[in-house]
Amino acid sequence: MIHAEVLPDEQVTCLRRLAPAATVLGFYLAGGTAVALHLGHRRSIDFDWFAPRFPGQPVDLRELLAAHGIALEPTALAEQTVHGRIGGVKASFLEFRPPLLEPLVEWLDVGCRLASCADLAAMKLLAVAQRGTKKDFIDVHALSRRMPLARMLDCYQRRFGVSDTSRILAGLCFFDDAEAEPMPAMLIPLDWETVKSELRNMVRETVGNERPRRKDEET
Repeated sequence: MIHAEVLPDEQVTCLRRLAPAATVLGFYLAGGTAVALHLGHRRSIDFDWFAPRFPGQPVDLRELLAAHGIALEPTALAEQTVHGRIGGVKASFLEFRPPLLEPLVEWLDVGCRLASCADLAAMKLLAVAQRGTKKDFIDVHALSRRMPLARMLDCYQRRFGVSDTSRILAGLCFFDDAEAEPMPAMLIPLDWETVKSELRNMVRETVGNERPRRKDEET
């Protein structure tokens, strides 16, 4: 089920025009908006598009979208990355090479492809490890209603080909940088103190279940 109610009318109108063009160019929707569309827990207003290979050079994206009737106004360009606006809607287009764990979810009503919850969990944990925003923590908390933290960590390990999750577990308990940020507009009853408390509890439970193996258990 896709929760279209998380998007304001302007974003829905933009997405109906943009999604088919983004799909043709190899992009899929991820980030917080994709999480919100899956779970319906909060409102979201910007679009983060990812592709395993960027179509051409970033400077060419405006022209590529214009060929599909989309007027992109770039605000920042970086390596294989474009940030900009389409009308009044913020949109980012990024190359992201780690392979998907699961098939993309097709939102046929608007011609949009979304990353699965498993792939979004991996990406959100990566964001938390790098410097989690309040929205990142809230999204991880919401995803934990769909899958336990242990499974999210497994998704992270498999998608990025790593075994060490210590930075993730530490990041899930470090909220200092996010404290001053505003709460997003929530569509479910949830406050910031609850998010922090329950994330800490999830980390404690996960670490507690990862006891060292005894010598007689090794093969």
